[in-house]
Amino acid sequence: YMKQYQQTPHGKKSNRISNWKKRGMEHYDFDHVYDIYINTKNCDACNIELTTDKITTRTTKCLDHDHETGEIRYVLCHSCKTNDKSKNKITHQKYFKTKEEAIAYKEEYESTNR
Repeated sequence: YMKQYQQTPHGKKSNRISNWKKRGMEHYDFDHVYDIYINTKNCDACNIELTTDKITTRTTKCLDHDHETGEIRYVLCHSCKTNDKSKNKITHQKYFKTKEEAIAYKEEYESTNR
């Protein structure tokens, strides 16, 4: 039964969020973080089309975060995630910095993606 559940959309979401928490990521609204993660199609640094492969490749989708604070920053390809110089090319603001900024971003995101 557990293997079947893990293959459902809810099971995949639950597993992904659990893995993020184990890696030290912190946020008050992981449902929203997951929604952005799932709906991001291109790397925030290099704009390459992201993939969700079982085996990690250079285009595999990754959620980037600050390892000291747990702050979630961007959705990147594996290549950019492992290359700090790529992160310097990102021109837009991080997804989440404070709770207030996250709420404002969520409202803007939802209004433009209806």
